[in-house]
Amino acid sequence: MSPLWMTKKLEKLYDKLIAPLTIAFRDMEFEGLLIDENKMNELDQQLQEKIKLADIALRAAAGLEEDANLNSTNQLVKIIYSFEKNDDGEWIQVEDFGLGLYPFEFTKKGAPSTNEETLTKVKAMVEEEFTARGLKVE
Repeated sequence: MSPLWMTKKLEKLYDKLIAPLTIAFRDMEFEGLLIDENKMNELDQQLQEKIKLADIALRAAAGLEEDANLNSTNQLVKIIYSFEKNDDGEWIQVEDFGLGLYPFEFTKKGAPSTNEETLTKVKAMVEEEFTARGLKVE
């Protein structure tokens, strides 16, 4: 039985890219990899600042309080899709809160999905809309 890369006709990819890199990967595994700690810390600070700015922008756009937990699935559903559970446990749309985007997918239990694939689609849709309006996407 042939390896998967052969059955998928990827021999050229393997020969030109993967095979030559195996030596470099082997060397990195056995010898380690030098990392510039100062540069790594500088990049960390830059990323933390970008995350903070994105957090502030999202909170402002969705009308969120500072203590809103963006790691909470329920709050994320409310922020992105303007959906929340009513007293009967059903998902209903809230008119005066959140971004009001329509969910691409729902979970098996009927909740708007916030999995990585769905959020990637939401991101692409938002970027497309920004571009269509002539706004800069970062």
